[in-house]
Amino acid sequence: RQKTHISDKTGNRLLVIADPVFQLTDQRAQKVEDQRLAGLDNEVQGRLMAAIEDFAGGYIKFDRLPQTGALAQNLSRLYPGLTDSFTGFEASKKVFLENSARKMSQYDKIIFATHGLFNDRIPGISEPFLALSMLPQGANGFLTMTDVMTLKADLSIVALTACQTGLGKNQTGEGVMSMGRAFQYIGARSVLMSLWSVAEKSSVTLIEIFFKNLKEGKDKLTCLDIARKEVRSQ
Repeated sequence: RQKTHISDKTGNRLLVIADPVFQLTDQRAQKVEDQRLAGLDNEVQGRLMAAIEDFAGGYIKFDRLPQTGALAQNLSRLYPGLTDSFTGFEASKKVFLENSARKMSQYDKIIFATHGLFNDRIPGISEPFLALSMLPQGANGFLTMTDVMTLKADLSIVALTACQTGLGKNQTGEGVMSMGRAFQYIGARSVLMSLWSVAEKSSVTLIEIFFKNLKEGKDKLTCLDIARKEVRSQ
């Protein structure tokens, strides 16, 4: 008998993960900590916050990327009703793996707007990663290449708007191992990423223009060309 294959892809949704909370100096974190630490004198509170900050930030301090939060809002308006947006404390590894990753078949496009890095100075991490929310205390904010490669997806495009997401560790026979390759491995047909450190504003502007033109029906290379020219003109 002839077999009919029914795809389990349920939609054409966009997933945006942006503007994580990295440090206690972030105003969003301070609001939470101020409530929790109410009643402590300034000296004790200062020491406690410094200790948490050191633990949460690890060996590398990541600055906030506030414009990526605006990017998430703009993309939600651009794709109304089709966007799942996670920012702040929700832009976390835990939320992604326990929520979004379990319904990956719903997504056609994913954007990670955060820091990306390969650094072997962090204990226990010797591979590329995306930095997600590192608070509350004890949260693992490193979404590694290995984490990504355990997933399965059918994505038209993944955009990594982060510094150094195109870089990886050179391994014999493997070429450049990177976050971009990890997303291609799990089923992304295209990956848009930076091969060098870029300014936050330029990166956000490029992505926003790219997806605006993509929605209008233009092909991906044309969208990228338009976005590049627009950023350069600014």
